[in-house]
Amino acid sequence: MQSSAGTAKAPGTVLTSSLLDALKRWQRDMGQQQTGTLSAGQAIVLPGPVRVGAVKAQLGDSAAEDVLSVTSQHKLVSVTANAGDAAQIHKVDKVVITLPDTRQVPGKVTSVGTAVQGGPGAEADPSGSNSSPSLQVTVVPEDSASVKNLDAAAVRVTFTTETRKNVLAVPVGALLALSEGG
Repeated sequence: MQSSAGTAKAPGTVLTSSLLDALKRWQRDMGQQQTGTLSAGQAIVLPGPVRVGAVKAQLGDSAAEDVLSVTSQHKLVSVTANAGDAAQIHKVDKVVITLPDTRQVPGKVTSVGTAVQGGPGAEADPSGSNSSPSLQVTVVPEDSASVKNLDAAAVRVTFTTETRKNVLAVPVGALLALSEGG
């Protein structure tokens, strides 16, 4: 932390009296002496807001192991894609995410993994068969409000790998020749 003197800083980067008061309240709630200081290891400072993904420790457990895991506040979809299809998927490609209630929301690809899992030479899965080579693709909804009530869900992601402009589309029946010459 920096002292409050000097140029304006982003919130949370300046040691203010309200932050010191909050620290002392936390120490009081934890049954500690209210000094307004922290020793190394008493707190973890993360670079921005996060969500608690899972609590891994129980009351009384040693803090030598992971206590919890955190995830980004931004919702994302992790897709396992066939490695053979990966060449057609690119960062920033537009996708359609179909939610469990069948609503469709637009999204975009934010990353395409490069580590291929499975395939020949890979360890067999529990059923004894080798899985086809695949990699992870990360997709985010363009409007986070459309998935605000979901923490986890099975969704369908539709990738558009090729588009054509100025194409005339007609029903197949219109193209079939009739036996009477029509």
